[in-house]
Amino acid sequence: MNGLMNGPMNGLMNGTIMTAILFVAACIHAAAMADVPPGFTNGSLEQAIKRGKEEGRLVVADFTASWCLPCLRMERETWPDARVSKFLADRAVAVQIDVDADPETAAKFGITGLPVVVVIKDGVEFDRLRSLRRPDEMINWLEGVAGGLRTVEQMRLVRDRYAGSGTAEEVRARNDLARELVRIERPDEAEVEYCWLWTHRDLVRRADPSGGIEVNLAPAMRRLAAASASANRNFSLLRDEAAKLAEVSAEVPAEVSAEVSGPPDAHLADWLMLSLVIGDDASVADWFKNLSDPVPRLGLIRELHRELWDALVSERRWSEALRLRELFAPVLKSAANRLTVPTLEGVALSPKAEPWRSEVRSEVAQLYAVCLAAGRESEGEEIARLMLKRLDDPQSKRALVEAAIEAGVPRAAHRRWLEGQAGAGAIGGALMKRLDEALARTAPAPSPAVGKGEP
Repeated sequence: MNGLMNGPMNGLMNGTIMTAILFVAACIHAAAMADVPPGFTNGSLEQAIKRGKEEGRLVVADFTASWCLPCLRMERETWPDARVSKFLADRAVAVQIDVDADPETAAKFGITGLPVVVVIKDGVEFDRLRSLRRPDEMINWLEGVAGGLRTVEQMRLVRDRYAGSGTAEEVRARNDLARELVRIERPDEAEVEYCWLWTHRDLVRRADPSGGIEVNLAPAMRRLAAASASANRNFSLLRDEAAKLAEVSAEVPAEVSAEVSGPPDAHLADWLMLSLVIGDDASVADWFKNLSDPVPRLGLIRELHRELWDALVSERRWSEALRLRELFAPVLKSAANRLTVPTLEGVALSPKAEPWRSEVRSEVAQLYAVCLAAGRESEGEEIARLMLKRLDDPQSKRALVEAAIEAGVPRAAHRRWLEGQAGAGAIGGALMKRLDEALARTAPAPSPAVGKGEP
């Protein structure tokens, strides 16, 4: 009997069990697919577009994913709202598209972030809405689109409604409008909104205590300045004004400056940030280099530590970059801290930790390369050893090699790192080619040949 159970009968039972498991999994998946929010229908986007044309309805496509927390919040709060679900049921054909299950459709619509809701009229995209939206925001947008108003036109109306009020609503309206204007490539209009947000940061802080709008302000302005000469000129004027105010603040006692124009170094911080916004990293790097005693400015330096580091690395001021880092911790300790906070134990195996691991790899690899470029070889080697001890994977080795190539300090040992990677594929092959080219560029010129009889 045991022999029979270990033979064909066992295979038959295993096959039956596996079939049952697959059937249950299929049922569970089908049930999950059927569990769409109120007002939504099952089916493909193509089917929804066909029905939309036949019935003269809008098509509302909600691009989502199981790992997208804002998407899940909208499923709990926004889509079930009575006003929203009624609009979808009465006036639209609404479908959800899981970007992981249907990457082709996501790519076709250029979906690079979530949530995104796209409205299609007569088979053609009419408008789209990005980021988390509350029920009132969603229904207002849908009503506006139904009336022929695109997002940017609706946002202008909201901006105009609150203009001059100095309220949180005005701040949010201008920030939303600025981002939308950038998205649809209207930089000249976007710069006006960004200039307003910059010069009204006191209102921004009150409107958004979490700091999200202010944190993203300078990076958004920098991207805009790089794409628009007009924006760069206007942001340069803001910087010039900050420079004048910083000079005035430096000439009066700190307590008077704080009473009149804000915290000490506030205008200097503005000058530094706006210099980075317009791409003048060299001026920022020069400012730090000429800072004979950084202690009085330590608070400002701590606040802008990441931005200063990026500027110094961009300008290839390797020793100054390490001097900046060592104001707060020795280089090796800094690398060790980054590799252990939060600890990797229990995190390394989680797929959700990959964005964090990627960030750590990038930061520590850059510190490694800066050490090599600054002539601090032994510290660089120790940083690489620490990193590969904590994150010993092909991605870490590639990050170290890429950072070294970028800094102009490739090493022959980097070839061994890449050669030891099994199945490196096209990415590894392309990196090896870059490494060989970099090694060739940095190799010392051969000595002149010495002929026979010559000393």
